[in-house]
Amino acid sequence: MCWPEWTGAAANGLSRDTTTAHEQTFTAAKSRGWEISMSLSLWVAIITALLLVVVQPLTWFQITKLRRSGHYPERGKATMADVERLVRMGSRVLAMRCYREIHGCSLRQAKEAVDALQIKH
Repeated sequence: MCWPEWTGAAANGLSRDTTTAHEQTFTAAKSRGWEISMSLSLWVAIITALLLVVVQPLTWFQITKLRRSGHYPERGKATMADVERLVRMGSRVLAMRCYREIHGCSLRQAKEAVDALQIKH
């Protein structure tokens, strides 16, 4: 049995702390769980940011390299022939990106169109 502890103004009989040791432990554990959850969320955010910082320049570098070699069209000059050529080369992702640049459509629509071109070839 846990006796209430008199605190602060308790000397005057105005208030008392009636939480048990079990309740205090539960509250502390709940608080630590929140800290762990926040810590995990922070790590996920950091890793996501790092991936964006690393992957985006690599993608940009890859496209720049392909543009210089003539395998990927210059910005604003893409045609369906370029999309078909990328599909034949086996670069589905780049073909979808090129298709989206031409038509301004969603990723799903571009994927369906590129898949249809792939079946055709």
